[in-house]
Amino acid sequence: MKRMIFRVGGMHCKSCQMLIEDALKDIGVNVKADKDGGLVRVNGEFDPDEVRDVIENEGFPVMMQKEG
Repeated sequence: MKRMIFRVGGMHCKSCQMLIEDALKDIGVNVKADKDGGLVRVNGEFDPDEVRDVIENEGFPVMMQKEG
């Protein structure tokens, strides 16, 4: 199982956080977004590029990604 942390810009409210979480759950990963820290933690079997694309397609820039 992979674990990654993505630093995401523009998450200013609970709705932004939930939008990202719901979009990533649709591709079958476990996810926890933290609007206050600007972090999205993802666990499961996934392609990091796909996760980044999903987040960016929701309108949020991914500024950094790392294993963790």
